[in-house]
Amino acid sequence: MAFDNPSRQSLMPTLVPKAHFANAVSLNSDHFSDGDYRRPNDRRLLIARGGLSITYLLNAVSFLAVILRWSS
Repeated sequence: MAFDNPSRQSLMPTLVPKAHFANAVSLNSDHFSDGDYRRPNDRRLLIARGGLSITYLLNAVSFLAVILRWSS
């Protein structure tokens, strides 16, 4: 984490246009603070209801959506 977080944060200015930078910083901050307590429970519920196959499929689809959005 000591190397990962600063390197990810240093990439943000090159990935996000200046007009959207403040929003990107806010969303990134919310992502990390929210993920500590809510996301693990969401994942547990999803695994319990749908199983690992559905969970991995939804995760792949979410990555695909981001890739398609940024490639256009």
